Amino acid sequence: SLLAAWGGPAAGKAAGDKLNQVDGVELEIKKETGESIVVVQKASPTFVPGARVRMTQGNGSINVAVVN
Repeated sequence: SLLAAWGGPAAGKAAGDKLNQVDGVELEIKKETGESIVVVQKASPTFVPGARVRMTQGNGSINVAVVN
């Protein structure tokens, strides 16, 4: 049927979209200068309030990692 013909591709796209999703986290970072910035990136269990982080920038994006 027409409904099945349209439903199949839509279901396949929805399944593909779900596979491409990752858990993200929004980090508010207070720099040593007192300036605050917000970064959104892939979630990591090592992010905890008050942790020192290292920010690297490249290709128009910022990556944040906890400093041990």
